[in-house]
Amino acid sequence: LLYTIKFEFQMCIGVTDYARLYLFIINSITAIKGLVITFIGIYCTAKSNKIPFSDVETGNLLAFIVLTTVLGLFILSLGVSGIISSINQSPGMITVYVRFLCVVMLLQVSLLVGSFVAKPDITHNADIAWRHFVSSYNSPYAAPSMRYTVEEVQGSLHCCGYTGPGDYSPLPPPSCCNSYIPSSRALCPESDRVTKGCRDLIPQLVLNAIHLLAVVIGFALILDILSLLGAWYVNDTSTKYDLI
Repeated sequence: LLYTIKFEFQMCIGVTDYARLYLFIINSITAIKGLVITFIGIYCTAKSNKIPFSDVETGNLLAFIVLTTVLGLFILSLGVSGIISSINQSPGMITVYVRFLCVVMLLQVSLLVGSFVAKPDITHNADIAWRHFVSSYNSPYAAPSMRYTVEEVQGSLHCCGYTGPGDYSPLPPPSCCNSYIPSSRALCPESDRVTKGCRDLIPQLVLNAIHLLAVVIGFALILDILSLLGAWYVNDTSTKYDLI
């Protein structure tokens, strides 16, 4: 009786077609997301071997980047297999898709748990990196990307230097001003300087990043579960052919 009702329901509203369309759309987005994550991971890995990052203890941070790259490759493979399975409804392809999906879900949970476990090490590395960035800011060999990072962090956190504006010699950057305007290159008068250093704000910055990662992964896991249910539904309702 249940299968009869299920069949009649499908004939009325074409749920299978909607499930296939959902799988196609969500996995197209997934493939693009995987490609972007992979590119970011490869880019960050390459940058970690160059100045100024090569002078900083990367340790667990580099392992985190590599894990992110691997996750990106799996997400890309997941998206491609999902697109193919939504088009041809092949039971074998859907099985491959479900297996990829389970691996990606496991990697996402591992990445989330690992980020919380490695928080002290990530905070320590970020602290060392920030101190290095501040001490190298006025160097003629400082990379523009490093100076840009310093300006962005100080401007967003409303702090200056590692312990204060005195960490810069001879003058602090424009982002040390209370009245800082992004892209401004005006000198910062002493009367307008932020006196608070960024050292004590770095742990909260890392924690906020981990919380954002948790929200993103949580949303991704919800989509993964819906995709898993959609794949099961398409596989269960698609026409089966006997081998001859």
